[in-house]
Amino acid sequence: MRTMNIFHRMLFYIPLIVLGVGCTSKGRIENYADFIQIIYRTGPTISSKDDLLVDIRNTSSYCFDFPPDFGIKITTQIGGSTREVKNLMDYVGDKDIFLKPKGDVFDTEVADFMPDLSSLSLNNPTAFEGLINGHLCDNPNIPITIKVPFTVTP
Repeated sequence: MRTMNIFHRMLFYIPLIVLGVGCTSKGRIENYADFIQIIYRTGPTISSKDDLLVDIRNTSSYCFDFPPDFGIKITTQIGGSTREVKNLMDYVGDKDIFLKPKGDVFDTEVADFMPDLSSLSLNNPTAFEGLINGHLCDNPNIPITIKVPFTVTP
């Protein structure tokens, strides 16, 4: 009879614990970058003399704010460590770029990557990652980083 009593207690307390955890949870924090679709116009494999051109499409109801150069950073792995290389593409203007919600005429923008390869010696195809950095329009404290993987061939 004692084991049955413990079993019944467990059946009583487990749902209460689950309910307690569920009620105190703050909810799921969304990864806003998941709402951005990257469409390669060139690439994802480019030659060392070409640039990578991508469409950045918003598939959500959120608005995203990017600096005039999209806050682009380009990185690669060399000798087991991450190395940042300069983006040779110049962006004109000093106004932020707003990626409007899905369905708006401005829900898609174009970003251009041209890694500075002058200090690198590429003998084989090399993986790079472009990072586009911005934030939500209505909350600059919520950053967004979009990863754009690509490969450069010698």
